[in-house]
Amino acid sequence: MSPASPGQPRGVPEDELDGLYQGPLGEFVARRHALAKKLRDGGDREAAAWVSGLVKPVLSAAIVNQLYRARRREFEELQAAGEAMRDAQRQGAGAADQRAASERRRRAIQTLLTGAEALLVEQGHGTGASTLQRVGRTLEALAVGSEATPGRLVQDLEPPGFEALLGFTLAAPAGPVRVRDMASQRSGPAAAAMTKDRSPTRQELDRARKAVASYRSSLAKARSESERVLGEKAEAERSATVAERACERARDKLAELDAALVTVRDAVAVAAKDHRRAELRLLTAEKELEAASRELVRLEGVTPAS
Repeated sequence: MSPASPGQPRGVPEDELDGLYQGPLGEFVARRHALAKKLRDGGDREAAAWVSGLVKPVLSAAIVNQLYRARRREFEELQAAGEAMRDAQRQGAGAADQRAASERRRRAIQTLLTGAEALLVEQGHGTGASTLQRVGRTLEALAVGSEATPGRLVQDLEPPGFEALLGFTLAAPAGPVRVRDMASQRSGPAAAAMTKDRSPTRQELDRARKAVASYRSSLAKARSESERVLGEKAEAERSATVAERACERARDKLAELDAALVTVRDAVAVAAKDHRRAELRLLTAEKELEAASRELVRLEGVTPAS
């Protein structure tokens, strides 16, 4: 069972809410209406109104919700792999340990992506690269510790930070980085002699400062680009939400028109039956009139007895 959603009234059943978000996306609107009606009929108007206002997830988020329900063991491995990688970074583990943690997380994401592709095919959705990429980014965000409620996602998630945007992670050093520390990480007798026998030269300091300035400039540009892309994504998501709500209203109106059409067709069918009965009665009356006319002619032609 997923954790309670923000602002969720007490009267909303957790298992039915999980079923709403973790079931097939095509059933979301009907299930939402049914749950809201059930709560309203039970007298809990606050819970019914809250459920009626729930937003339908985008396809990629819905697939991640279904993975959380159907592949819980693989999902827990993803979260464990993400935690192991964060631990390696916090503790300043060696490159080999960090690579192993990163590979474990990559395998966990790939396993779930394979499951996502199967769900998309099973439910008749396309398995386009863009959908799977959005699923992968959301899984990455959940692996690095997103605060979003797993199993009840509505939108895609983005991995936080510049490092996640580039697809790799840098471990923060335990303390301030000095040029002397950088030199000690080099290999070979010359590096050892430099660290032990002399201080870095002005040229070395200048090169190090330029390198840091270059990294900072690249980081600022990447962050700016990330903010621009995220802004465009947010605007596109808002437009998609508006369009989805308009589609839902159109579907509701279409359902009303379908019901009205059924009623009219039933009325037409009843009128057609009544018309056929009336034609039969008219035909019978015409035959009876014809017979009566013949009888009258016969009687008029007979001479009355004196």
